[in-house]
Amino acid sequence: MIRVLPLLIVPTILFVGCREKEKEGILFSEDIKTVEQIYDFNLKAQEELIRKADPIFDAEVAFKNGDHRLVALMGIPNRTIPGLTEPDHSGFEVKSIQGTDNAVRDEAHRIFMELSREYAEKYNIRLIQLFTISSKL
Repeated sequence: MIRVLPLLIVPTILFVGCREKEKEGILFSEDIKTVEQIYDFNLKAQEELIRKADPIFDAEVAFKNGDHRLVALMGIPNRTIPGLTEPDHSGFEVKSIQGTDNAVRDEAHRIFMELSREYAEKYNIRLIQLFTISSKL
């Protein structure tokens, strides 16, 4: 019985670690640091990362790690912050999903935009919930 316990703990730790690492792939415009990142941007790869992402989990990890930025969709003149009304995001910083904008280029981009909007909405709602809960403690 004692030998089984370490085997149960190690896979759990490895799984959680891999899950967090997998979520680092979504590229946010504010995190771009080099010109190469702009030129190497791949909309299809970004779409796959968003499809696989868990916005609730991502919001919880971000909150725990001190990243309190809401997720936005890029646009001109203003960014859109799905899932929130105007007063909800006052005082919050934002991070924009790279590849989003208010000019849809084709069907693939339209699908990407919809997935990004759904992800951002769920992420933002959860992040605001976490702030509300923590402010009551």
